[in-house]
Amino acid sequence: MHRRSRWNQLPRLVVLVGALALCAASQGFAQGTVTDVIARSFPVKGRTLIMVKNVDGRIRIVSGTQPEVNIRATKEVLRASSQDEARRAAAEVEVRLEQFGNRVEIEAKYPKQWNFFGMKPKVLVHFEVVAPAASDLGVRNVDGPLVAEGFEGHIDLATVDGSLTARQCSGTVATQTVDGSLELRNVHGDISARTTDGKLSVDGVFRTLEAQSTDGNILVTVEPGSKMGGEWSIRSTDGSIHIELPQGFGADLEARSGDGQIKCDYPVTISGSVDKHRLTGKINDGGNLLRVQSSDGSINISKF
Repeated sequence: MHRRSRWNQLPRLVVLVGALALCAASQGFAQGTVTDVIARSFPVKGRTLIMVKNVDGRIRIVSGTQPEVNIRATKEVLRASSQDEARRAAAEVEVRLEQFGNRVEIEAKYPKQWNFFGMKPKVLVHFEVVAPAASDLGVRNVDGPLVAEGFEGHIDLATVDGSLTARQCSGTVATQTVDGSLELRNVHGDISARTTDGKLSVDGVFRTLEAQSTDGNILVTVEPGSKMGGEWSIRSTDGSIHIELPQGFGADLEARSGDGQIKCDYPVTISGSVDKHRLTGKINDGGNLLRVQSSDGSINISKF
């Protein structure tokens, strides 16, 4: 019986030793971090197109006053057991910075790596970009936050597993996140904001507006000076919607809530039957269609 109990304990001892080894290794990896910095500057004339692609890292792109695009790329290595291993891991990730006329391409290119239980070194690339305000942007980021500020033009921003923030951008602004919050501050023009599994907040002066959240609340602040250039659509699948409208704003309202109440601080000339889950009619003298829909949440329309 005594011998059998020792053999029965052996698998537990193996598991315990393995767990301790993994813990010790992970602590050693966490201590080995190195940073590599690459800086480039490209002169440009007229409107500039800036394309950025990244995986694992932050992107911050802001407007400047000089006719040039300044780029700072920082490689940060985590989980390396030594400085040498960290440098070798960083060298495997290529940072591509190229100019083709007034088009600037920025990209972090990762090799295909085997990463058992995430134990190999992890390389992050963080981009800081300063460019002329009159620039068009096409930016894609995976597993990291994205911030853009102060641009006028065609702005196309998207993240996966990371937050997205755009401030003081105007023109055509198209933004999208998957598994991350979306925040647009003081944006002007034609605005499209879509998020999957994240809250959405947008304020500014709009001509057209599309705001959509699959799993999160929506807050929209329509500032004075906004004029509807067509139908506006605000939709949430699993969240509440709060809209602030300025004084004198006119629209044909169509609001529907599958499982929540609708509240509107503006007097509405109601068309059709009265229903707590549905409100259609004119706000002030009416105008283009303002379509608001929540599948599982309340709708609140208040005065700005």
